[in-house]
Amino acid sequence: MVGHNPPQAVLDTNLVVRVLISPHGATSRLFAALTERAFQLALDPTDPETVFATQKRDLWRSHDGGATWRKIMNGEIRNLSARLLHGVAVAPSDPQSLAVFDDRRTFTSRDGGRTWARRTGFGGDLQNQVLAFAPDEAQSLVLGTAFGVFVSRDGGKVWRPAGLTGLVVGDLVFDPTDPKRLYAATWAAGVFVLDPAP
Repeated sequence: MVGHNPPQAVLDTNLVVRVLISPHGATSRLFAALTERAFQLALDPTDPETVFATQKRDLWRSHDGGATWRKIMNGEIRNLSARLLHGVAVAPSDPQSLAVFDDRRTFTSRDGGRTWARRTGFGGDLQNQVLAFAPDEAQSLVLGTAFGVFVSRDGGKVWRPAGLTGLVVGDLVFDPTDPKRLYAATWAAGVFVLDPAP
């Protein structure tokens, strides 16, 4: 029996960004949309036509699968951070809860991107690589950095180390069949399974 594949967004970071939306992992539609290099995409878990993309110090949103885009950061993040935004995440349990990050800090929104709050630094440069929301709790965040995994239970206000110390964690994926299991991909040491997730 063929299982259901969740919607996927694939990003080509050429000068013209191409967003390919695949509802079932089989077919794709091609859109030329943003006109400069973008860093990361995230999908609204309740609406696969809603796509977010980070670009320089901006966050963009599309409601039509990438055909058109609107900037949803009205300068607030520009005032909070002078660095490039590396990535974006949407909480599976609450699509109004968003997070973006640069290499030192995270920024969160509880109202779909209308207002933002700066949530970290750590007092040093952890070289943030990837951010993920826990599947069932919009206040639980997991951060992959150049020095391991960190977790926050209060929406990013306080962080604590959660494993893989000293490893560069480049990707984090929660198991869709078990929200308590987290996969962490590292740059030089392979893939780890954190079970239970931190």
